[in-house]
Amino acid sequence: MIEKGMEIPMKKPTPYRGLKFGALLIGAAIGLIFGSLADANNWFVEDETGYFTGIMLFAGIGLILSSLYIKKTLAKQEA
Repeated sequence: MIEKGMEIPMKKPTPYRGLKFGALLIGAAIGLIFGSLADANNWFVEDETGYFTGIMLFAGIGLILSSLYIKKTLAKQEA
């Protein structure tokens, strides 16, 4: 690209990466708590099902909520 005189595009820093990662970890932790409760109360036939379901459900909810917050914050900054 340099030999042809083209400019190399610079990567933009991804804002709010820490917020997304933090929401994912918090959601996973809540999912582990849910799995522990499900295991203690025999809500599922197999013990692992509660942990897997809880982690996936709450980690997904955390990512969705963080995306909504980021979208709202960026819209506020543009206005």
